[in-house]
Amino acid sequence: MEESRRLPYLQTGDVFISSSHLGRTTFARIRMARTTSPHTENPFDELKKVKTASQDQLLKAAAELFPISTANDILAVLPELEKRGLSFTREGLISALDQLAEEGKIQRSVDFLGNSKYEMVE
Repeated sequence: MEESRRLPYLQTGDVFISSSHLGRTTFARIRMARTTSPHTENPFDELKKVKTASQDQLLKAAAELFPISTANDILAVLPELEKRGLSFTREGLISALDQLAEEGKIQRSVDFLGNSKYEMVE
């Protein structure tokens, strides 16, 4: 109780930040602009729409390239997708194809060596 009486009166937005790493306490003033949210819908619904749109864009761009095998075709598919405006790393493309397979938009099969093959669902 005695320690709290020694603390200075702080106006709204004034803070002291203590850092044990630096071994010191620093004064800071925090300001907030009065704004309204730019979101007109739930941010999670908006994120879901963006994800679905990017997946649909990948499906449309890669439709002619199926079946895609991670063993043979994946490195040939990457430049073709870049020509169509989509840029992926090898791992990023495999991850995106796995997500499409989990959602049932494409079919994934694994051979005895562990290589994945992705095909369009009929």
